[in-house]
Amino acid sequence: MKSYLYASITIGALLTNPAAAATKCVALGSSTTCTTNSSAGNGADWSATCNTNGTSVPVRGIAFCSNQSAPAMGTGHSTITVSNDASKNNVCYCRVISPVVSQWVAADAYSSGATCLTRCQLYCGSQLQNTASFRNSLLSNFSD
Repeated sequence: MKSYLYASITIGALLTNPAAAATKCVALGSSTTCTTNSSAGNGADWSATCNTNGTSVPVRGIAFCSNQSAPAMGTGHSTITVSNDASKNNVCYCRVISPVVSQWVAADAYSSGATCLTRCQLYCGSQLQNTASFRNSLLSNFSD
């Protein structure tokens, strides 16, 4: 009887206590500058080194070609779509995956899905390095 009572109290305490949330501090923001480490290819992975106030942070991301149009380049989405017809996946989206996860941010629209596949990965790193508005969109709205 005692063990049943202890088990009930323990389970009750676990169910009524709020979960502890983890917090991650990452030096990325509007004053961040980045240098891409990516090269051209058909892969999805890209990387960069970003600096904020003297703090260097390695950043890894992925590129993805989607059929989902964006109202403007730099627009963020929590999810994106893909067509079964690969030729229609001509919009390049970029996402940071480390040290945190960002939204999918529209980088560029290409004339074909094939062109997107060969250029998207390189363009993600290039936009992160060279375009402040894109960089600010990509380095905001993080999740984990």
